[in-house]
Amino acid sequence: MVSDFASVLAYDRRGFGESLPGSEQFTHLEDLLAVLDQLGIERTWLIGSSAGGKLAIEAALEATDRVEGMILISPAIGSATNSR
Repeated sequence: MVSDFASVLAYDRRGFGESLPGSEQFTHLEDLLAVLDQLGIERTWLIGSSAGGKLAIEAALEATDRVEGMILISPAIGSATNSR
């Protein structure tokens, strides 16, 4: 189990950084939750910028019991549209 005190985790999402996208179907949300499960992290803060911010929002909406809070930096919003 990861300690609650001063632990920071950063991982490459599939297809970003040094991680390959792979050939099977996946979602970044499922991957995020799998990483947390693998490390025994039941509840956490999420920090995300751009698409990472969008992923943090998705996690907070889909797994509310897992997200303690968020710090968002210019998050991408998937359903946003331009209107004048």
